[in-house]
Amino acid sequence: MGDIRLLMSKFETNTAAVLYRWKVKGEKNPVKFVCPWRSHTVDRVDVLADAKAVMTRKGGGYLVEAAVPLATLGFAPQAGSTGSPQAGKEYKLDMGVIFSDAKGNDRAARVYWANKATGLVNDVPGEIMASPEMWGKATVAP
Repeated sequence: MGDIRLLMSKFETNTAAVLYRWKVKGEKNPVKFVCPWRSHTVDRVDVLADAKAVMTRKGGGYLVEAAVPLATLGFAPQAGSTGSPQAGKEYKLDMGVIFSDAKGNDRAARVYWANKATGLVNDVPGEIMASPEMWGKATVAP
């Protein structure tokens, strides 16, 4: 029904996966993101128990390995469909990294593959807003 964001990050000693859904049918659990001058509400925010993710520091960077059930991302099986992304079909998406400051206490930079206009790091409602018109396109390989 709406766009989603899957965020993976270190939380305490584990890696957490959180799914943001801006527009959902049925059961909602709205979360309002607020700063002093505006707010933005997301219909549903869930920490995913069925996602597996591991982040490992490697040299000057890190490696992220993740597995998320496709049904969790909205690819539920329907009549005549396996529920998998369709080979040859184009999907809009973006991928990015949120870098912390040197102490790991605050956001210092947001860098995305397609949306180059998303550098906000001090405006929580602005950071949570989706901009699918700025996303890139990916085709699923057969």
